[in-house]
Amino acid sequence: MELELRHGDFMEFFSATPTALLLVGADGCIKVANPRTEELTGYSSAELQAMSVEELVPDGVRADHAKWRQGYMDDPVFSPMADRPDLVLQSSSGELVAVSISLSPVKLHGERFILAVMHDLTSERAAAENRDLLALVAENVGEMILILDRDLHCLWANSAYLDYVGFSLEQIRGHHIREVAVKRKLSDELWNEFHETVLAGRFFRYEDNFPSPEGLPLRLVVEGIPADDYVVIRLIDVTRSYQSALNLREQNVLLEERVAERTLALQQAKEEAENSSRAKGTFLATMSHEIRTPLHGVIASLDLLNDSSFSEAQQRYYRNAQISAENLRSILDEVLDFTQIDSGIPSLEQTVFWLREVVEKTVIGLHSLAEQNDVRLILFVAPELDQSAVAGDQRYLTQILTNLIGNAIKFSAPQHNAKVVINCEVESVEDDSSRVLFKVSDNGIGMSVEQLSRVFEPFVQAEDDTSRRFGGTGLGLAIIKRLVTALDGTIEVSSEPGVGTTFSVSLPFVRSTDLIPPSLPFLDGQRVLVLPGTSELGRVLKRYLEHAGAEVNCCHEEDEEALKLLIDEPERINRYSAVLICDLRGDTLPLTQQLSQTAKAPPLLFIEERDSFTAGSEPVPGHVIRRPICLKELVEQVSTAIGNSDKSSAREYRPGTDDHHSRGRVLVAEDQPINRDLICAQLERLGYETELAEDGAEALASFSPGRFNAVLTDCHMPRVDGYELAKQIRSIETSQGVVNPVPVLALTADITVDQRQRCLDVGINDVLNKPLKLAELKEKMGQWVVPDINEASVPADSPDQSQIQPIDLSIIAEMIPDKPEHQQRMFQDFLASFANFFEAMELFIRKHDFEAFARRGHGMGSVAMTFGAERLAAACAQAGQFNSSSGSEQLATRVLDDIRRACEEIETYCANNSLY
Repeated sequence: MELELRHGDFMEFFSATPTALLLVGADGCIKVANPRTEELTGYSSAELQAMSVEELVPDGVRADHAKWRQGYMDDPVFSPMADRPDLVLQSSSGELVAVSISLSPVKLHGERFILAVMHDLTSERAAAENRDLLALVAENVGEMILILDRDLHCLWANSAYLDYVGFSLEQIRGHHIREVAVKRKLSDELWNEFHETVLAGRFFRYEDNFPSPEGLPLRLVVEGIPADDYVVIRLIDVTRSYQSALNLREQNVLLEERVAERTLALQQAKEEAENSSRAKGTFLATMSHEIRTPLHGVIASLDLLNDSSFSEAQQRYYRNAQISAENLRSILDEVLDFTQIDSGIPSLEQTVFWLREVVEKTVIGLHSLAEQNDVRLILFVAPELDQSAVAGDQRYLTQILTNLIGNAIKFSAPQHNAKVVINCEVESVEDDSSRVLFKVSDNGIGMSVEQLSRVFEPFVQAEDDTSRRFGGTGLGLAIIKRLVTALDGTIEVSSEPGVGTTFSVSLPFVRSTDLIPPSLPFLDGQRVLVLPGTSELGRVLKRYLEHAGAEVNCCHEEDEEALKLLIDEPERINRYSAVLICDLRGDTLPLTQQLSQTAKAPPLLFIEERDSFTAGSEPVPGHVIRRPICLKELVEQVSTAIGNSDKSSAREYRPGTDDHHSRGRVLVAEDQPINRDLICAQLERLGYETELAEDGAEALASFSPGRFNAVLTDCHMPRVDGYELAKQIRSIETSQGVVNPVPVLALTADITVDQRQRCLDVGINDVLNKPLKLAELKEKMGQWVVPDINEASVPADSPDQSQIQPIDLSIIAEMIPDKPEHQQRMFQDFLASFANFFEAMELFIRKHDFEAFARRGHGMGSVAMTFGAERLAAACAQAGQFNSSSGSEQLATRVLDDIRRACEEIETYCANNSLY
């Protein structure tokens, strides 16, 4: 039916409607288009009014569209166009837009038009697709989804939720959530909290148990998610994870109970192990004490017998007994060391020392063993190691080297021309630390590859009969391996059967500036000829002498040929400042004597295994340097022989029976009669007076400050043991304000680190281990005991020291007669020198430069004698006996205190006599 509209009403309706409207004339021209049509087509109203309606459809259908339009104008009811509600438009950009179209014939001012109403199907379809997609996601998300309006009325729910609540979508749509909620009734407070939270735009979460459709418990997480005008509710089934968490919690409880039970069991096992370890340690200490105590008696007795006159057979028996005792001590040490190390990581003791001194001292200590087995020791310590002292565990380093060198000597002994070469060189340097490589090589029996694979295993030796042939427990290398590991080092071994074995140990050390580098005489410009005998020894001599500045030539001819050549051609030898001849044989001795008588012949020095060498009754025509070669001794001997230095080797204090006076008085506390007698005999052999005590109680009764130069005590004694004795002595000294405490030395068969620390903790200065050899006792006493000045330094026939004045005024008076002012000025200069002297001596002690300490002390002693200050001179003489190997900070401090007291006496005397 045709609509007849008034123009004003029509245009008002046309512009206001939100639907796209198009008024088309009978000729197909567009007459009017509303704003929504402009948006849909992309053309402006003016552009549309200049177009025909066919221009809005694609080219392919324009002709058909014109026919359909004309047919509709002729008969709106039966026109084909009336049956085509969908149409495709082409926008101004060329984009095709699907629309649904509704046509109506209208008459306006008597003229017929077609009114087209168009709906954008593209947006609607996209929205529908989005809705379908969201519904698909919501249906397959595996969760229950419910969509509400802001008043919490249901709009939509997925099938999972509908199945859970047992309703259809039509049944819940429009109902409040509380009417169709989950099957469990929730509190008003919870619903109110939910509503307030989502209305405020915040996320809501709640978790609890709910019944399932089957009546089983169901754990749900309820989430409320605000989204513009909607609220999305998610119900997540966490029953399985919740149950797993419960099961896990139960398992954790069970596990914690089991862990607690196991922890308790482990704690009990740990306590049992610690008790067992303590019992083991106690057993070790007891066994050590019980075995070492009688062994001490054997070795000490053999030491004391050493100076007795024996027949040849008796000497043989004596040597056999001595070797057997030393072997027994070595085996005992290895077993106890291994057991102690096996009980845990060994405790380290950091001290500052010179590597050269430790290595040389260790090798020299093994020289007698090498001599007994006809094995030559060749030692090289790189001079570069003297640039700085190092901090490390000196004790374990000595033990490692001793075991390695001792093994090398033992397994080289059966070979012809047996030798052991010890090399010590810098491996690498990093910042304030360096790694040092120690190599010990022998030309002994060697080992196969299979034997090398087991060499560090405890109780294992290379062959089954090795222990029968060479002795030992098979523990030495196992101990070394563990000590090297404890020192953060590495150890490697290479060997070839019948050729020999080399052990290489790499150890880290921290460089230290606490000690002053040792000084050496200069050999600059001196030419030295070396007849080395072996290439290894030649290398050592060349490196050492060149380090001192000498120019060194090594002669590789046979000794006899080289000597004859030098005798026949004197001009060859006259070019040299000194000649070193190694391993002189009896048949070449006459040639050396002939060479020494050659005109302008340089000094001859002989490198030999023993202190002296003679062929029959013929003496060696020159200096003898004992092997193994030590750098300082070699350079000083060469320098002295050349006449480059008037310095003699530093004297070391060696008390003995040739002294005409006592070296001091020692209080000895020992409960075993045999040991007590032996210790006293050893001390008396060394020149000390002794006073005996059967236990610590007797020792305390005898002790008073200043009465003894040292106390030597056993640790384990009845009534009062050695630990308590030391504590009581220190308490007495403290209460009486004693400045110089008496040295207390412990004598014990327990060699563990804990034992040593226990001794140090109670005030014991040092520990001597049983069995104690005379040489070891001699070294320790020399290190700690300062002889009484009034006894040790003054001849027995001297007048009473108490009557001697601190200074003899008559000496200067005789030297400078009739010039009292000049005499007084000399005394004042002498007294003024004290301050600088003590400042320098204290510095030397801090730096451990005991050679400088000795030189300065000797110089002051010389000045003291010039002034007739005999007590001061005697005190300074004690300082003059120090050297780098025999000095200690404690001993030097005590000597300096004696010097200070002598100087104070002089100052008091001079003040009383108005000398300053």
